[in-house]
Amino acid sequence: MRKTRENLTVCGGLAAMTTVTAPGEASGLVWDRSRCRHQAHERCDGRKGCKVDAGAAALWNGHSREWWSKLNRVAKLRADRAMRRLGSQTKRGLLVYEWELQRRGVWHLHVVVGMETAVEQAWAIEYVHALRELAPRYGSASSTLSRCASPSRPSG
Repeated sequence: MRKTRENLTVCGGLAAMTTVTAPGEASGLVWDRSRCRHQAHERCDGRKGCKVDAGAAALWNGHSREWWSKLNRVAKLRADRAMRRLGSQTKRGLLVYEWELQRRGVWHLHVVVGMETAVEQAWAIEYVHALRELAPRYGSASSTLSRCASPSRPSG
């Protein structure tokens, strides 16, 4: 996360982060119950120390970067097209993204977008909307947008 903070400091403006997560059991990322430390009747959760089956995790992790590349390309195209319909010809992009291994043993991705100007805000909203809609087609589960201030500016 150090790289993310450094890039946001250089940016100097308002930003928002979205996280693209791996799917769950319904998509094949089943829990390895032999590694669970909780009662059998309790639901598995990475915060409880549960891990996804090693084979399922390896398969998903092995494809995740390729799926992300495709998902990002299509979501960016959609956001750029939406901005053209609003009269903006400037293409936007991500400020930074960073992979992080979840406690459950699969990758998720933190993505930071600019939010300083009205155009950046509109692009970010369109981009995240596309991520939410398209994520299941590209092996991911969800994406949420959280507004935050740059480290060089106080939030609130």
